[in-house]
Amino acid sequence: MLEAVLPLLRCPRCASASLDAGRRALSCRACGSRFAERAGIFDLLGEDTRLVITPFQRIMQTPAVASIYERAWRPLGYRLASSRAFSSEVAAVLALLQTGDQGRVLDVACGTGVFARRLAGRGGGPVVGFDLSWPMLNRARRLAAREGLANLVLLRGTVFRLPFIDAAFPSVNCCGALHLFDRPEEALAEIGRVLCRGGRLALQTALRPARTSLLFRALERSIRFGSFEEGELREMLRGQRLEVLESERHGISCTLLARKAA
Repeated sequence: MLEAVLPLLRCPRCASASLDAGRRALSCRACGSRFAERAGIFDLLGEDTRLVITPFQRIMQTPAVASIYERAWRPLGYRLASSRAFSSEVAAVLALLQTGDQGRVLDVACGTGVFARRLAGRGGGPVVGFDLSWPMLNRARRLAAREGLANLVLLRGTVFRLPFIDAAFPSVNCCGALHLFDRPEEALAEIGRVLCRGGRLALQTALRPARTSLLFRALERSIRFGSFEEGELREMLRGQRLEVLESERHGISCTLLARKAA
């Protein structure tokens, strides 16, 4: 399935669309960079010392969290944020993408593939699961192999330099991550760049409650668990020519579908 995704890739270091697949690595003809494959996952980041990782993101990169992420961590976190079951959120997101997921789909910050695996299970074109965390991606790989998903491609990298050409995907999913990024506006700009005109973005993120508790403010300061004002979020989307088509809020959780202007 990498062959189907290779024409969409570009070098994250020089932005040249000249990556070749070799034995256990991708190589860039333009700048000579080499990106190794490990257990079926291509590392399009490597050891980048410039990368800023928030404290909460570091927690998400531990094997212990990856092992319980889908079974307990994500459902509990979502329940606390929204007062409803995480299965309801999964169903809502899949429904938002149902008209556009027969082509290529990119799942940004895919974690263990909670959404990516279900999207791949629908058949159709390739689904790319993209994440920073090795433990999360390794868990996603094992689960995908167990489920027989041949159309799921897993890549490691940073959202601030998505290794894809402009307008590569008609559908992008990014759930539970935008408020965790160090520079969310830059992350959203990259997501908008790889989304094609008329393409759809499913997004779930955290909104700031009307009355912030001491615990909430402590989390924002200590582990950088961020949130947005609803107007601020919509303005960020408009800045990337993303028009909100549908949205719903449950507690501090906001789930929406946006379309990139044609």
